Amino acid sequence: MVWFSRINYLTFVILVMAGIFFYNDYILWALLFAMIVTPIISYFVTRRNKDKVRIKIEFDKVTVGENAYVKLNIIAENKSILPIENLRVHLKLNNRFYDAMDTQVINMSVAPFKNKKLEFGMNIVYFGRVLATIEKAEVYDIFGMWKFDLDTDSNSEIICHPFGKVEIDEVPISTDGSDEDEELQLIKGDDVSQISQIRDYIPGDKLQNIHWKLSAKEEELQVKEFSQPYSRDIILLVDLYKENAKGLNEVIKYVYAVGNDVIEQGRKFYLTWFDGETSTMNRAEVNNTDELLIAMSDLYYAKPGKNLGEAMDLYEKFSNSKKEVVIEVSSAISAPSKGDKVILSDGPGVILTCV
Repeated sequence: MVWFSRINYLTFVILVMAGIFFYNDYILWALLFAMIVTPIISYFVTRRNKDKVRIKIEFDKVTVGENAYVKLNIIAENKSILPIENLRVHLKLNNRFYDAMDTQVINMSVAPFKNKKLEFGMNIVYFGRVLATIEKAEVYDIFGMWKFDLDTDSNSEIICHPFGKVEIDEVPISTDGSDEDEELQLIKGDDVSQISQIRDYIPGDKLQNIHWKLSAKEEELQVKEFSQPYSRDIILLVDLYKENAKGLNEVIKYVYAVGNDVIEQGRKFYLTWFDGETSTMNRAEVNNTDELLIAMSDLYYAKPGKNLGEAMDLYEKFSNSKKEVVIEVSSAISAPSKGDKVILSDGPGVILTCV
């Protein structure tokens, strides 16, 4: 469009000059003078008013589920006296977790002293943090002859979580035992981070102590009785090896499902992962679903690894504690050789390994 305007302008100038050559008419001279001066005036006027144009972007949601349709609002504000006929916005969309990036160029026009909003729709396919950034914004004069860059650093972020319900068998965590080699102690108490036993509901029991998942299976209310702290912590280890984006997406989906299952069993755990960019082992304590989502939001900052089975090896290297139960969720190809295996997904194979 810009080059088309410039070509038209140069073509018209050449035609006027040709007319002057053949006819030497003063009207043609005046027209040529106007054609030369007007773009120069337009240059200085647009340059002066470009700082009165503001661009910002914002998603219409903060958090969504898989394959959600969202809108990115592009808002342009023109406080100048001139109409902006050609405003070009260069967008970059990046999901750092999957190293996936896309670019878009949006053309807009804005009337003087007006705001204009365009909605750019998209589907969020993969879990993680999607960051939309304005790489650059350009404004052209009314003739499309001159281009000026606008100062803008606007960005907006949206987080995609695996909110969908995934049916899995109950994660095999010990719920009985009394000696120091077992997973928990059988002294009853009020610490809600562990269960000493499951029993039938008695009128007067607290509703928050009902084991809803087990109650649905037994078709009658079951209540959790709590004990003093477990002697061993639960580590939910995430192997971030990325064979492909779809496979890693399945791993994240089952991390959320396994984490929720452990929470429903009344256990706290530590979501743990290795960040390939910072070479650090990260962990976050999780006691409920809200804390699980916060921990996974931090997980999305990590850079997935490139080596098969490195999560367990690195965990053992960085961990100094032996009193931990490790549950690893990984792709089938990256599962560790030791430990008991549970197949979670047959598609892009996802394996749960208990060590």
